[in-house]
Formats: sequence, C-alpha cells, structure tokens
Amino acid sequence: VRVAPTLAPCAMAEFACASNAGVFIHTPASPHPIAQLPPVASGEEVVWSADGELVGTVVQGGVTIWDCARGYAEVKHIPPLGGSGETAGTGIVKNFYFSPLKTYIV
Repeated sequence: VRVAPTLAPCAMAEFACASNAGVFIHTPASPHPIAQLPPVASGEEVVWSADGELVGTVVQGGVTIWDCARGYAEVKHIPPLGGSGETAGTGIVKNFYFSPLKTYIV
C-alpha cells in the first residue's frame, strides 16, 4: 500500500493497492476504489508527487503520469528509454521520483 502525501491537515489521504488486476486508488471514507490504473509489478512502482497532485506508475518499463485532481486522467506516458534500431526501448525504468517542482522525473 502506498499513501499519497497530504499537505492540508483535514484532507483525506488517498492510498493505492497494487495487484495483478491493477492499481486501485482508495480513500479511507469508502470501501470502493475511486480509480483504477493499469497493473504494476509491485507497490514500489507507484509514486506520488510531494504535493499529492500527480501519481506516476511504472508500466511495461516506461512511466505513466496521472492527474489526481482530474480523476486520475493520464497526463503523459514516457516509453522505455535508450537504444536505437533493434535495441530501441531497452532502457527500462524500474523506479523514479518527481522533482520538487514536478518539472521532471528522476
């Protein structure tokens, strides 16, 4: 289980449960998920930005960024990096984090 950071003291924290069926986003107020994202290999592949506005997932060696405020709408997919020709896309991502201003991922 990964928990989204919360800056507002009264805001409800959202958390993710990863399974082979998908990543399910929940709030403590409801037993039902508020969103479902594609499956990931482990909970370590689900990362929130420091302010909780974005969440990223590692999917098939690339990174997909989701906007929490827009119902977890996909913002951007970054495919596996590196290589050309036969080795294109061989630089898979295994882990990442958001920069403090959310202008890049590392």
